[in-house]
Amino acid sequence: MLDRLQESATPAPRDSPSPPHEQRRAKAAMVQWLEQHLSEKYKVTVIDQRFVLTEPGFTDGARIRSKASQYVGQVLGGVPQPVAWYEDEYSFSHHDAEKGYRILLWKLGDGTPRYIAMVMGSDFLPGTPERRLVGYFELAP
Repeated sequence: MLDRLQESATPAPRDSPSPPHEQRRAKAAMVQWLEQHLSEKYKVTVIDQRFVLTEPGFTDGARIRSKASQYVGQVLGGVPQPVAWYEDEYSFSHHDAEKGYRILLWKLGDGTPRYIAMVMGSDFLPGTPERRLVGYFELAP
């Protein structure tokens, strides 16, 4: 499910799936932020994840947001949740990483709720040619 969402919103080769060994610290920080950010209202845990590095110099977050929203709504039947595309001042390091995140969240299904989240770093990753990290997550209570 996350693979299809990622391919729809951030298709390769311009944006490339990030192998597990790449940007481990930034990925771990994004997961930690997501779980903390949603913990009070949604009480969820990440059960699946997929990461993409955007093309160098990427600045069109609206394009990814639009494609992801269309896919999750039309294909997966997801309902947007009130955690709109939003910037946070969270930073996991003062010297080497993203200063904030933008998030979209959708609820899936009528039974036990599952959620899909898309999170994008608001800044370029250090040590990359101006690339951003985008995470796709499946969450469950």
